[in-house]
Amino acid sequence: MKKLYTSEFFYSILRIFKIKHLIDYPKIGLSVLFCYLVCFTATANAQTLAAGDMAVIRINENGTGADGFSLVTLVTLPLGTTINITDQGWGGDALGFISTEATVVFTTTDTYPAGTVFHFDEDVDHQLAVRINNAPNAAFDLQAPNFNLSAGDQILVYQGTAANPTFITGLHNDDGGAFSSNGFGNDAVTHWTENSAIADDHIDNTVSASRLPRGLTNGLNCISLFYNFNTNPEIGNSIYNTTALTQGTKAALMAAINNRANWVSDNTNNTRYARQSYNFNVASTNTAPSYILALTLLTLRVMEQSSYLVI
Repeated sequence: MKKLYTSEFFYSILRIFKIKHLIDYPKIGLSVLFCYLVCFTATANAQTLAAGDMAVIRINENGTGADGFSLVTLVTLPLGTTINITDQGWGGDALGFISTEATVVFTTTDTYPAGTVFHFDEDVDHQLAVRINNAPNAAFDLQAPNFNLSAGDQILVYQGTAANPTFITGLHNDDGGAFSSNGFGNDAVTHWTENSAIADDHIDNTVSASRLPRGLTNGLNCISLFYNFNTNPEIGNSIYNTTALTQGTKAALMAAINNRANWVSDNTNNTRYARQSYNFNVASTNTAPSYILALTLLTLRVMEQSSYLVI
């Protein structure tokens, strides 16, 4: 059994985090260490997103005006967070992405809280203007060669590489009708392009086909708006209804946004949906990681001892 004196303990821990000059002030040192770990952990975790951390809430494919789409983040996005956005379809692990459409790399230039809405509109060909929340002017422009939201297209959001993507969310806008003459369509369960050998033979290099991205569940963290051309034919322009849920937990908002009943669509007027002024408010459910709590409790215990900690 080894005796580790309080000063030794603090010095060892604080030295790791390069704040050892606070060794003579243990209470201050503890506070600084705790804040450091919370900030460090929050930043590290937020940089890597999980399925459902973002959602698609608008898509415009047809009519007068610019192609475009909108995303809402349901978690805080710190400065430097990078996501990939593509209108390529996903063919499954064997086929990967199945077209040569655009992939846009979006890196945050600031820290954006949960509930922030990002609007992407092709005001100029092959370039997406990015507007944040209700701002009338673009915060910046993204180069988007080959970007073209055609009938039945999709928006997929992922991190990682195209060869090994980690999908965050997605929207599928195809009803499967274009493939009916080939003997396949959308899957009755996933509502995305069916996974079959006959489909494999026809979907390569098509713009409207996309299978359910791996790691995602339709209706939970992604959505297929029009899955059956007989009963639910596709419409080019759709938007999450502003009267639907905009305040609640992340889970509640995910379920609401990815519920087809909460969307409105329009082909009649041949006009794209304008950017909407949403007021998303994501209830916080964050708790300190368990190892931070354990370290805090252990350190407090050390401070209670008159001379040393036995380990």
